Amino acid sequence: MKHKQNGWWLVPGIIVAIMTLVACSNDDDSEPLNLLGKWRATKIVMTEPIFDANGDGVNSMNLLEELPCRYILFEFKNDETIKASFNLSVYHAPLEQYICVEDVNLPEDMFQWSPGEDQDQIGVIYEGSTVYVPLQYDGETLSHQSIIPLFDRNAAGEEKLITGTIYYERYE
Repeated sequence: MKHKQNGWWLVPGIIVAIMTLVACSNDDDSEPLNLLGKWRATKIVMTEPIFDANGDGVNSMNLLEELPCRYILFEFKNDETIKASFNLSVYHAPLEQYICVEDVNLPEDMFQWSPGEDQDQIGVIYEGSTVYVPLQYDGETLSHQSIIPLFDRNAAGEEKLITGTIYYERYE
């Protein structure tokens, strides 16, 4: 069975995460959502159980339980830029396990954000295009459905691209 040897296939997913962490549904119409500040992924719930990457005998649906070394961090800055950093996981065939490697810090001028026409939306601008994607917000947690795969092996160990929902909370 052939496995991904390079975690760079996840980079588009992180970029989409940046681009999808943008449009907000805030139930309180009197207060616009303030995205300024730092956000971190606190759980990534997959659409089905995934490979037992941490070797504990449980095929979790939460990617961060299987790979607790994984992280995704965003900072929405006052100058309308987005600072993003994350790491990648790769399958190490000789060990038959995933490992976290390669910290990635995207250039701060790579993405910009701006308020949308609706006070509860912002747009992320990348190469001249603005993207708006639904985001859930409960007052503390932001979440969005991934539109691209986040992991490449199902619970049976078969190669399969699996999507999920990413949850973020503010951090200092």
